[in-house]
Amino acid sequence: MKPAADTGPATGDAVLSARNIVMSYGGVHALKGVNFDIHRGKVTTLFGENGAGKSTLMKILSGVVTPTSGDIVLDGNLVSFSSSSDARDRGISIIHQELSLAPNLSVRDNIFMGRELRTRTGLDFAEEQRQARALMADLEEDIDPMTLVEDLRLGQQQIVEIARALSVDSRILIMDEPTSALSATEVEVLF
Repeated sequence: MKPAADTGPATGDAVLSARNIVMSYGGVHALKGVNFDIHRGKVTTLFGENGAGKSTLMKILSGVVTPTSGDIVLDGNLVSFSSSSDARDRGISIIHQELSLAPNLSVRDNIFMGRELRTRTGLDFAEEQRQARALMADLEEDIDPMTLVEDLRLGQQQIVEIARALSVDSRILIMDEPTSALSATEVEVLF
């Protein structure tokens, strides 16, 4: 992936920017001096050859990994994400190319993992189930929220990954090849 021509810190109306991002794994440079902007109200596409560093950049922008060097700017402020939960709390969600689901848990539990709904008396499983069912309906999928993820087809598991990202009120939704495991019909529903 080639860095953008502009290497300065100005981000204009970008809601999220990467500036001079470098990511090294040992002696291997996955990213060298990459600049990338995501603008409010715009769909931004990143494409390149296999191994170009696209997924690495998406993981950096969503807090999954920390860059070796460079800056992340969110709403004009320099930020550093300690985790994907930290990025999610700031309004950034990602649909991973690789599934990151717990196969021995239900669809509902995977969607709300780490951010379970609560009442004064404990967990609100009924509301989680209602919301999970609504997400599946929005995605035109008839998947029971109580089904174990390991019992789903690969395409259905990807739908659960997508539902999990959509269940958060995100300002920025990063999709890292979310359609790689989906059928043509499932892709049509998604877009």
